[in-house]
Amino acid sequence: MKKALNVSMTQSIMKNSINNKFVFLGILGIFVLFSFILNAGMALSAESNLNISSKDYAVTCIDDSKKIMNDLMNDGFNTKRINDSIKLAEQIFDSQSKIELRGGKVDYSSVAGYCTDIEEIRVSAYEAKDSLYSLEISYNSFKDKIKGYNVNISEVDVMMEDVRQEIINERYEDVPEDSLSVEIKMADIESTSTATSLFYSTVTSGVRSFIIDNYIKILIFIGVLILLFFAYKLRIKRYIVLKKIGQLEAQKKVLKDLIRKAQYGYFHQGEISQGSFSIKMNKYSEMVRDIDRQIPLLNEDLALIESKLKRTEAVVKRNGGESKLRGTEVKRTKAKKVKKIKAKKIKAKRTIRNGGRRR
Repeated sequence: MKKALNVSMTQSIMKNSINNKFVFLGILGIFVLFSFILNAGMALSAESNLNISSKDYAVTCIDDSKKIMNDLMNDGFNTKRINDSIKLAEQIFDSQSKIELRGGKVDYSSVAGYCTDIEEIRVSAYEAKDSLYSLEISYNSFKDKIKGYNVNISEVDVMMEDVRQEIINERYEDVPEDSLSVEIKMADIESTSTATSLFYSTVTSGVRSFIIDNYIKILIFIGVLILLFFAYKLRIKRYIVLKKIGQLEAQKKVLKDLIRKAQYGYFHQGEISQGSFSIKMNKYSEMVRDIDRQIPLLNEDLALIESKLKRTEAVVKRNGGESKLRGTEVKRTKAKKVKKIKAKKIKAKRTIRNGGRRR
């Protein structure tokens, strides 16, 4: 009897425990479902608020970008680049607005990216303008300093024009770096010109002093050079012509060797194709014919120079012989005069002696 009572009590306790578990699980499931619904609603609300906020920001940033474009236009900048960005931003905004009207998921954040780019362009534009203004001042000062040096500054002029064109073409980001390159180039030219001018003035002063101190010797030296040139002019010409003839003969010999090698390679070894052989032979033959035309002309010039040299030498010899004859005649004339004078003196002495005896 006691055993049956214990079993029934145990079964009752177990049933109550199971019922409690089901109750607990039910309550827990209701809580989870409620939390899920609440979070989903909050997420949808947050997403809706985010979309509204993103849309409002897109409208504001497009308006601000248009104000930036107007300000740049008033300050003399080209605004094609900014205008294109604004058009793209407006296109994205319009497309997202249509999606929003259809109840689709929208994203206006890419509009903000274009607005950020436009703000960066505005900053770069004013920085580029300031850089160009400073560079123009340096450039004008550089031109004033370099005027007396007679230096070619065309490279700097081209670089300056490139910087101006970068601002016109709205490549503002490149202006600071290119302006620095122009400044460096101007500094290099100025330092080089100053050093060259100093060297030139020093050398000029030294040469001037040397000429003033030794002008007589210099004139004599120049006179001697002129005399030597005229005295040996024909010999110099003959040397030049002979050297040219020797060079042409050497070239002709080399060309003939090349012709023989080409013929041997084509006919005996077969290493050269017919087309290549024909081209080489035509080229070498033409060069040999050109040399053969030049050598006779040079030989004629050489013969003319040789004949002039012979005539000059003959004139020099004849003038030298005549001068010797004239010297001999002068000596003979002087000797005759001396003999006559001596004869007169002797005759006078005899006359004096004879007169004394008669007395």
